[in-house]
Amino acid sequence: MKKIILLAAVTTSLLMLAIPVILFSNKRTQKLSSIKTTEQFTAYFQQANALHEKGDYAQAIPFYAQAIKINPAIAQVYYNLGLTFQKLNMPVDAIKMYKQTIKINPDYTNAYFQSAEILKKHKQHAQAVALIDTHLKTNPLQKESLLMKASIWYDQGKLEQACILCKDIVKQNPSYSEAYTMLGNIYEKLNDIPHAIDAHKKAVGLAPDNPLAHTALADGYLALGDYQNWGKEYEWRWRMKTFKKRVAPLWDGSDLKNKKILFITENGLGDTLQYIRFLPKLKHQGAQITVLAQKPLAKLLATFSCIDTLITDASQIPPVDFMSSVRSLPVYCAAPVKNCGETPYLQANPALIAHWKVPLSTDKKFKIGLCWQASTIDAQSIPQSRRTIPFETIAQLADIKNISLYSLQKNWPIEQLEKYGIKNFDPDFDEKNGAFMDTAAIMKNLDLIITVDTVTAHLAGALNVPVWMLTPLAADPRWMLNRSDTPWYPSMILFRQKKVSDWDSVIKTVKTSLEKKVNKILTQNNT
Repeated sequence: MKKIILLAAVTTSLLMLAIPVILFSNKRTQKLSSIKTTEQFTAYFQQANALHEKGDYAQAIPFYAQAIKINPAIAQVYYNLGLTFQKLNMPVDAIKMYKQTIKINPDYTNAYFQSAEILKKHKQHAQAVALIDTHLKTNPLQKESLLMKASIWYDQGKLEQACILCKDIVKQNPSYSEAYTMLGNIYEKLNDIPHAIDAHKKAVGLAPDNPLAHTALADGYLALGDYQNWGKEYEWRWRMKTFKKRVAPLWDGSDLKNKKILFITENGLGDTLQYIRFLPKLKHQGAQITVLAQKPLAKLLATFSCIDTLITDASQIPPVDFMSSVRSLPVYCAAPVKNCGETPYLQANPALIAHWKVPLSTDKKFKIGLCWQASTIDAQSIPQSRRTIPFETIAQLADIKNISLYSLQKNWPIEQLEKYGIKNFDPDFDEKNGAFMDTAAIMKNLDLIITVDTVTAHLAGALNVPVWMLTPLAADPRWMLNRSDTPWYPSMILFRQKKVSDWDSVIKTVKTSLEKKVNKILTQNNT
């Protein structure tokens, strides 16, 4: 990650270039009458704040600038302008404003916090910790600053340090709900679920109306396979600000016969593929189902017959009686621990299966599809949860005899694939026929999929194709603990990391298992 100062050329707007003297000049403007000056300052500042509240961030900037021109000694104005720059994704300018805020008022706590959050987001953890330590010199016991430091260490993957600090925080501040939530999150990443649940329960007890505390507790229950308590806590997310806008009453699990219901999608594409398995049950009840899906899944979900109306644009939502989320389906459809529904519940296009069978059937070796890289936001995860495997590491599988490796990873440099003899598909793969349509058909023509925890794994599982999924040390709680199988996908086997970022050991285990599997097949074919 480049130092954040290098982002300035990209993030500084033309508007900022026009007013730097106004914002950073130490010269006081010529004195006006105190009454007139105060009135003008108040008018500009209030107008800027009103525009900020409306979301008109760019329009708010010149009004803040005028307020600063009239009175450049008010810390609150610089701080609010910093918040505005953050909303506009201008981190360098935001930090400049927070520095000016702190210069005027060294005890302005939130200015330290906002700067630290920006630095943490850009993975500049050392600078973030140094900034918080500066604040702690004059406020050594301030719980918020200590918790911010723990959160930076958490984000950095320094879980043991963060855990020790959080324990000390709650010892000194036994009523600090947010610290218990952070402590619970740390325990989860340490795979200590009993202690995680205990910490989250304390957070909920201290802040029973805080939806963040409840949803954090939900993850612990999910890791244990306790779907009943998971659902009870997870549904608290509807009380968050991000879910305030609703087009219909929330569905509470009641009978949907002759009722129209909208299901929105949340989080990643894999989540959608995992949870839509429950829609046929509602269709059987007589529900008319509309799904607001992510655009990349439109073609694939169009083959799912129980969806009456499939849309990708929120402006196209038809009138409905209820709304919910696909992620709420397990809550009301009684997802059991041992079996989460029949597979396959998704189908590849028959014509595309036949199309890809032609070239793939000529390969008589054991055919394996590979996916080793999660989405680009994976790099923002803490090290214990990162799902991307270095290409050179997974390419070690090419050493195994009697197998053929096929890349399901889009846009990977061909020269790197060819170096290890990994085959790739045409440039219009998943383009001409729609996202995931070719992938699904190819999967039906392969013998095994080996993938990280991403949408590829969910697609293979939904198609009931044999899939080996490689998980990080702190795996997603839906995969539970210490299991090599999952009730979500009968065709899936899990290979888990034992140490942070240690994919070499995982691949070594996969190689051993794969060699045994291929040799067994060869033996059977020769008898």
